[in-house]
Amino acid sequence: MCADRSIAEKKRAHIASCGCGMTTWFITRGDQDALEVSEKTGLSVCSWPIFSFKSLQCRVKKTFYDVVLVTSQHVGIGIERWPKSNCWLAVGPTTAAMLSKHHINALVPEEYSLSGLISDFKEQLIGHHALVLTGQPVPRDYHTLLSMCHSIEVCPVYERVVSQVLPPELTSQVCARGWVLTSYAAVRYFLTIVAEKKHDIRYNDPVVVCSHQSFKEMTLAGFSLVHLANSVLLDDITKAMRSIYA
Repeated sequence: MCADRSIAEKKRAHIASCGCGMTTWFITRGDQDALEVSEKTGLSVCSWPIFSFKSLQCRVKKTFYDVVLVTSQHVGIGIERWPKSNCWLAVGPTTAAMLSKHHINALVPEEYSLSGLISDFKEQLIGHHALVLTGQPVPRDYHTLLSMCHSIEVCPVYERVVSQVLPPELTSQVCARGWVLTSYAAVRYFLTIVAEKKHDIRYNDPVVVCSHQSFKEMTLAGFSLVHLANSVLLDDITKAMRSIYA
């Protein structure tokens, strides 16, 4: 009960410090997702697609692997020919949905992250020949896989580049702001902006993130109203946003 009261007090302090009760949310997704979230929550939601993705046209060396790990839905833009495997592991449901369009059934970890995937599927990984289909830069957890697998091939099939440094609306007279940071990369980029101290981003702005790793990073950075969505799916994101106003 005390914890609930503390959170409620922080929410009231956030509104009071901004001078009004209307919050404009920024989500690191495209216009269509922003519109859908806005319709589902009744909140003002602006699109802030920080990154764009371009194909690196990386080709895998073999046609068959014991296990294939796919770390992002964006892998689909850089694959010309899918390899074969008896075991496919997807970092989350969105990535699994992308694979299903190519008639590939993938297992998904309980926690939608590469670390969650490694933790949940050790039996499928230890001692096997693995392929990691990922983006550039390569995830940090890659080094953990090196110690588990008999052999590992990492194929970065896309590159993530910053395409929108700041949302245009950020410079306008917005009373209060909320942030939906849908990836760990988005969290890291957001915190670099905060560190510049050039923009009116407050540590009591409400924030929704989609992984335990992102949650830990934001709380360690000093943000006091961080909410964890169950996944990167829009339904889970909207539930997390609604919970802030419950």
